Amino acid sequence: MDRKNLRIATFVFFILFFTALLCADEFDFELKKVYPKIVTPSYGNGDNNFVFFEFYDPLAGATKFDLKIFDINGHKIKNIDTSNSNWKPISSSGNFRIFWDCKDSQEYYVLPGVYIYQLESNKKIFTGIIVVAQ
Repeated sequence: MDRKNLRIATFVFFILFFTALLCADEFDFELKKVYPKIVTPSYGNGDNNFVFFEFYDPLAGATKFDLKIFDINGHKIKNIDTSNSNWKPISSSGNFRIFWDCKDSQEYYVLPGVYIYQLESNKKIFTGIIVVAQ
């Protein structure tokens, strides 16, 4: 194989390799962990005042996503600001954290009850529940 054909074959290999990497499921935006599932905001010493959302973003924080909190009746309580300035990198590996302080859009603590979170990004929707207790 001459040098020209070798360069073309190498170029095609790298294009196919990186395309496969970008399309692989393990490199998609993913919600890793939500904790704690039961919180007690404004009570106690502050250890349990926040709900943390840990996620993996292969684009290192460049992915646009939307995080909303709803009450059990489906009313939107809060749209969490997901601008890059509010993301907290956990490590350099593409893992990030954002939190909800158990406050509504008016910055008042929500009442005890069951709340639903919805994280949407890259045509994926992650949902779950959080219990706010006294």
